[in-house]
Amino acid sequence: MSSTSPTSPTTRRLGAAGLVLAAATFAGLTARADGPDSPGGRPHRVHALVDARIVLRPGEVLERGVIVIRDGVVEAVGADVIPPPDARVWDLRGLTVYPGLIEPYLRLDDGRRGGPRGDDDHDHEPAPAPKGPRKGAVHDNPKVTPERSIAQELALSSDTLDGLRRAGFTAALVVPERGVLRGESALVSLRDGSAREQVVAARVAQHVALERGGWGARAYPGSLMGAMALVRQTLRDAQHHRAATAAYAEDPLGQERPETNVSLDALAPVLARERPVFVEADDAQMLLRATALLGEFDLVPTVVLGAHDAHRWLGEVVATGAPLVLSLNFAPPPRWDGPDEAETVPLRALRAWWLAAEEPARLADAGVRFAFTTQGLADRGDWRARARQAIARGLPEEVALAALTTAPAALLRAPRLGVIAPGSLASLTVTDGPLFAEDTSVVEVWVDGVRHLTRRGPPAPKDLAGAWQIELESGAVVRLALEARRGGLEARLGDDAPDARRAEARLWRDRLELVLPADLAGTERDATLTLRVDGPRLLGRYEANAGGGEALGRHGGAA
Repeated sequence: MSSTSPTSPTTRRLGAAGLVLAAATFAGLTARADGPDSPGGRPHRVHALVDARIVLRPGEVLERGVIVIRDGVVEAVGADVIPPPDARVWDLRGLTVYPGLIEPYLRLDDGRRGGPRGDDDHDHEPAPAPKGPRKGAVHDNPKVTPERSIAQELALSSDTLDGLRRAGFTAALVVPERGVLRGESALVSLRDGSAREQVVAARVAQHVALERGGWGARAYPGSLMGAMALVRQTLRDAQHHRAATAAYAEDPLGQERPETNVSLDALAPVLARERPVFVEADDAQMLLRATALLGEFDLVPTVVLGAHDAHRWLGEVVATGAPLVLSLNFAPPPRWDGPDEAETVPLRALRAWWLAAEEPARLADAGVRFAFTTQGLADRGDWRARARQAIARGLPEEVALAALTTAPAALLRAPRLGVIAPGSLASLTVTDGPLFAEDTSVVEVWVDGVRHLTRRGPPAPKDLAGAWQIELESGAVVRLALEARRGGLEARLGDDAPDARRAEARLWRDRLELVLPADLAGTERDATLTLRVDGPRLLGRYEANAGGGEALGRHGGAA
């Protein structure tokens, strides 16, 4: 399979010429792709990722191919694509490239209060809101702020960006965090830079949550009934405001000019079904209430479901037709202090814990569309362990991958995300194995064509322990076993046998130096290798006699 864009019409199978080009650029692989490594100090604009296993989309895999990136966009991808002459080549042998993962519900508050946030107490506000009526041409209630735009106030911290990228995510929908009618979310690329550079789509969806203050709260609404009434009345006011404004614009004579209200104006695209509504639901019953309420106005809902009890009302959930955003924050197992207390654990708690990881499979079998969110997890990096739980309980891996790529892209109306194809954004997730395997790591991500390494700091000797296979440009292949000993490394050459020969090995920051005997290196004299540690690979050169060549090492597991 292959495809190219009009700007790169010449392609052929990546044979010897392509491999020579890849080898010739090994020495340049040590520089960061997102640093000033090209003439003039600017990041390189054209990249070729070669010899990778490429997952183009869920269920469509290219076992070995090339991805060409130009100006942050995928220019070509396929098995017969050759890197263009102006590309910087990155050898990804042994690695798998996935479409960049998408977080469809990123809240920038603490992420654990109410809604899909893993807290059982929903009768409190997730963030402080202004007290008393608001001033200006806006809605009086401080919990009604549909005119709010996240794109106008976006400020992603480096910790947030780094944490999401290390978890494998390259894009996210950043959503407002407080209120009942909360405002409009923004789709962003998780790249460094200004908000103007990060925002992909400034107005994606309107957000609603039936937030209430609880009995005795001074601010309205203080109950679920009040929250639902506030949403219903605001939408009716917006309908009337839109009709009155349109009538006045058509024939102003004999009519009083309608009042200006930017809050009600902001709901016009929602009422016209031009913009979806994301509504938070604590559980499936809230899902049914919320979709029924929005259905009164024929809106386009997406439900962000916090609990994992939709199986109890599966038929009713399916009947709503609403796509879901499911939290991977599954219920933890019930706890008790002693054997005598085990019998007192409520059956409902045991059932909720046992069935939580099974719910994605049940929803998929029922034909419900859904995407996954990490919202609610104390550590977003735990999402893969939770996804593995769902897979073990019957969710197909292709569906799990779709819930992180194509499904959120469809919900967010972002067709250039979630796939690897000519014209798609060059946002990629690179791993050293199958995405959902327990021992797989996210090696790097590419965001808008910029490479970000996800490993922190130089490797420790224990990180390199295990079996390696080193391929030399001379054609020799050397098997090597590294062991962490006394704070350093000890190397064994050849098969793992008692008489295996030892080799000199020294780790200096991210550089590994090895001295190989001449007979194993295929050279007249001992060969000295200087290799850079790059995740599950060793990249660099070897020197022997008066010459040398390129070397590539790949991790083969435990020694």
